[in-house]
Amino acid sequence: MKFHPILLAISFGAVVYRILDFIFYRRFAKSTMEKLSRPQSLNELAENAIRKAIVEGQLKFGDHLSEVRLSQMLGISKTPVREALLKMRTEGLIESHPKRGTYVFRVRPEDIDALCEVREVLELAAVRLGIARRHAQLASGLSAVVSRMRKALDAHDFRAYQRLDAEFHGVIVESAANPYLVEAYAQISAKIATLRTRVHTMPDVMARSLVTHGKIARLAANSDLDGLAALLSTHVRNTGRYAKKWLASQSVDETESVTAS
Repeated sequence: MKFHPILLAISFGAVVYRILDFIFYRRFAKSTMEKLSRPQSLNELAENAIRKAIVEGQLKFGDHLSEVRLSQMLGISKTPVREALLKMRTEGLIESHPKRGTYVFRVRPEDIDALCEVREVLELAAVRLGIARRHAQLASGLSAVVSRMRKALDAHDFRAYQRLDAEFHGVIVESAANPYLVEAYAQISAKIATLRTRVHTMPDVMARSLVTHGKIARLAANSDLDGLAALLSTHVRNTGRYAKKWLASQSVDETESVTAS
């Protein structure tokens, strides 16, 4: 049985094409293609926008939150705004009072003390686990973030510095490789970030903060657990002290709004 030369050429070409296509896919496509990211829902967009406004201080402690006003500002309906507020209430960022409305959480000196106590317990537990379980990852992660913090401070990009500060402590918590610890920290991380933003408006605080974070990174790299635990505890307590100092520095009207029950 004979085949026409043209048909043989076409068949051979098809085989070669499939082989080359397979090689290209395996060698190049898998390494260069990025996964498609799922677009955010309106609920998520509203939640992120409101949380950012609280953390960065556009919405202040004790500010009244109107679903209508927020939906108009964000250009969306009230439903995703309502869902976002409900979600943030579970994190303690939002307080709801019957017949009075919904407000950004208020903070008192004793709230700062309690928050810092929990933060200290969680971060100390995390760093001990991190050194034991993921030491190399912890050390390299902290060092990389400190380098970026230094660049942000040199550029006077204080918002970036604040976000990197949160990322630094996130590296510590994630290094524990304990999902329950990570989940517990997530419940207080937004409040910590909100206080951090206020503290970082104080003169020289960020410069001292950078020095401290650099020391923490070096101690972690050297597996100096005792020195690391002592410095991390001092750092968390100092943050609480600065936060209370900031709170006391506010005007009478703002302080009354913040500390009202």
